[in-house]
Amino acid sequence: MRKRISSVLAGLLAALLLWGLAPVTAEAAGASFSGSGSVRAGDSVTVTFTVSGSNIQGITAVLHYDSSALTLTGTRQLVGSSWSVDMSGGNLLAYDQSLSNPITGSAAVLAVTFQVKSGVAAGTRVSATITDIVATDGNSDQSLNDASWAASVAAPPSGNANLAGLSCGDYALSPAFSAGTTEYSVTVPYDVSRLPLDYRAADGGADVSVSGNQLSVGVNTVVLTVTAANGASRRYTISVTRQPDPNGTLSSDASLSELTPSTGQLSPAFSPEITEYAVYVPYETSKISLSATAKDSKALGVTQPDASLKEGDNLLTVTCTAEDGATRDYTVHVVRMPAFAGTLPQIGQPEPEDPSPEEPQTQTGPFRALWTALCAPVDLPLNRWLPMYAILAAGLVILLVLLFFIGRAVGIAHRRRRLLARLAQMEPPQSPEEPESVPETPESVPEPVPEPEVPAASEETPVPPVIVPESAPAEEAPAPEAVTPPEEDAPAEEPEAPVSEEVPAEPEPVPEPEPTPQTPEEAPEEPEDKPRRNLAELLGLNRKGADDHVGTDL
Repeated sequence: MRKRISSVLAGLLAALLLWGLAPVTAEAAGASFSGSGSVRAGDSVTVTFTVSGSNIQGITAVLHYDSSALTLTGTRQLVGSSWSVDMSGGNLLAYDQSLSNPITGSAAVLAVTFQVKSGVAAGTRVSATITDIVATDGNSDQSLNDASWAASVAAPPSGNANLAGLSCGDYALSPAFSAGTTEYSVTVPYDVSRLPLDYRAADGGADVSVSGNQLSVGVNTVVLTVTAANGASRRYTISVTRQPDPNGTLSSDASLSELTPSTGQLSPAFSPEITEYAVYVPYETSKISLSATAKDSKALGVTQPDASLKEGDNLLTVTCTAEDGATRDYTVHVVRMPAFAGTLPQIGQPEPEDPSPEEPQTQTGPFRALWTALCAPVDLPLNRWLPMYAILAAGLVILLVLLFFIGRAVGIAHRRRRLLARLAQMEPPQSPEEPESVPETPESVPEPVPEPEVPAASEETPVPPVIVPESAPAEEAPAPEAVTPPEEDAPAEEPEAPVSEEVPAEPEPVPEPEPTPQTPEEAPEEPEDKPRRNLAELLGLNRKGADDHVGTDL
């Protein structure tokens, strides 16, 4: 039993093996070459090569076309990625590289692109044919029918974008219609909210579109755009003035309800009452547009600016026109930032630095008054003049110091002149008895000559304290003799001779006292000069030096 089963299985396996090795005959196959049946001179047209059959694993063919009217511009395979399609010199070779994706049924193999030469006249028939088509399944080859494509060259598309007629019902255009005139005007009453148009294109293949035919009170613009078959276009513009309502009141509201830039944001935020704004955009932004909406629906119109931007400030203006003709302008400063060059740019004027606590800008005084008088008319900030203020302050301080010392020197010289004048006018405090007392107390001199009192001798030292010794002439008269022994003091007194000459009357009473052993010449000279010399020493003055100093000050 087991032997019978084994023999049957072996027989089945052998049959299957023989069936697999048997050749497979390809079924009846066909081919086609199809594309547009109408082309124009200069156009590109694509024609598709298609084959049908069973288990087709390779195709060969030859392409023929009229090179006088067509130019082969390219090919593109349409079979699976396992297929290789090659076109060389009109010879086509296509095959399945993996032998696992044969064509069964109908499949597009190749797309061929031609360009119709510009010189081909309208009505010319152009064609292309694929011949010698052979399909193979790997074991046998089969010839397929030739495949052809043909098309007629149509006339080029019309470039006529003119209107053949245009009218507005019962309302006459100004000027009268002409195909070459593109701008017109017309006036309609208030009850006409849409302009009745009747138009006709000069070319049947042209298209006409209408925009802006919803009328508001005032001036409206209606545009008719004619597009020719070849893409050329032409615009016809009609300015339509709709009259106001005869029974109504015209609105004067020319404000906006909305203002929006195409990029960036308004600063400050939009408000109908604010008419000036700024928008900052980066350097990469080269264009901007503004869209605006009138607050009043009866407004006659709002401009919508669109501009290219230069670096820096760009001024755009939006104008809203009210129903009664009143206008209102909204200005927008669009600032395009400069390109970054490694340093941050300054926008506008640099703000002044915060004043230091030592030098507040709000200070008052001569420097502030000077700045207000000199610099305020040219609107210069105070901190930019601080170096000048420092120089001026230093100069003023130096000037004040010089004036102080000059005034002090002048005051000292003046006081010295006053003291010398007083000394010159003083009479010697001698009486007829003074010469007699001179030899009596020669040793009592040290009492009236206190050297420490010299610095205190100034304007505060009055003349009467110096004359006090008159109450004791016998003791103070010889005082100079104790001081005179040094030879250095005597020559210092010689310049005082002019002072003694100014008081010639004082020696006259000297002879009246009783004669003494002293000579008459010595008696008057010592009382005249020595008290003055001692007074000058008490005051710390040297007559010659004082006179020299006074002369220098003057």
